[in-house]
Amino acid sequence: GLEVIYDVLGGRELDFCLLSSSLSSVLGGLGFGAYASGNAYMDSYVDYHVSKGDIRHWISANLDGLEFDNSDSMEIRSSDLPSLIEALLSVRSESQIVVSTRDLQARLDSWVGKSDLLAGIEEDSSLDSISISESALSGLSDVEGQLLGIWATFFGRSDISIVDDFFEIGGDSLKALTLSARINRDMGVNLSLSDFFAHPTIKDLSNVISASTDSVSKGLDSLLIAPAAEKDYYALSAAQRRLYFLYELDKESLAYNQPQVLELRGVLDRDKLVQGFEKLISRHEILRTQFELVNDTVYQKVCDSVDFEVAYYESSLDQYD
Repeated sequence: GLEVIYDVLGGRELDFCLLSSSLSSVLGGLGFGAYASGNAYMDSYVDYHVSKGDIRHWISANLDGLEFDNSDSMEIRSSDLPSLIEALLSVRSESQIVVSTRDLQARLDSWVGKSDLLAGIEEDSSLDSISISESALSGLSDVEGQLLGIWATFFGRSDISIVDDFFEIGGDSLKALTLSARINRDMGVNLSLSDFFAHPTIKDLSNVISASTDSVSKGLDSLLIAPAAEKDYYALSAAQRRLYFLYELDKESLAYNQPQVLELRGVLDRDKLVQGFEKLISRHEILRTQFELVNDTVYQKVCDSVDFEVAYYESSLDQYD
């Protein structure tokens, strides 16, 4: 799509061409590998052609998450978009502009910085244990108390609470891996990196551990994450809202379609093929999820069932070239 826009508009003298990129190309993020790479390509593409003088007044704006229901989140509110666009267009001499709703340098230090990562990996059991006062442990469960001691020793702080966010007190993805290994060593619990992102506080992690089928003392081979409460509608993530917004701009676009052709040799059992897809749809809620507009806000709705059909065409060998 980007190259098509360049082919159509590249030779014209435009007042401006504002392209919506994402902050993920600067910060990255769990599960954003392909998305961040695509936006990084857009940033580089625009910068390259602007630097060559092929185009002028083209801007790739790396936007933070967008919030369309105007809640009190830290994302860009839809009501702020007009003033944001006006501000972006006031600096048309720049080919790339990064928009962050929070201290960008602090986020870069946390997510991208390398200065303290090796130290975090190389730390071992020789660290001095941090004592936790009886008053701090009062009212905590055994799991919460154990986690609090591990976190305090890891960060070298005694003032950590069970509701402190791991990433806000100096944690990052590599430190999460290091801390996960220590929790496994001291508690016999296996935590994945995604567990830290989904449950970044001691309180949340302890709930995950306590909800597991095996006891902590015996060690856990797997963790059970409690499913979300059943509701008629669920809020969209920032990435989902962004894709929905792009879809509304051009409903005929096939930019996110991924067609693929497979050749099967032998006899195909059509009924079993359809049954296989139907079982996948029944098992995974995301395959039964649709977007709905409710009171001017987009939500996702998980349907109990969906209609699924496989189009079937038959041809003979003499129809092929």
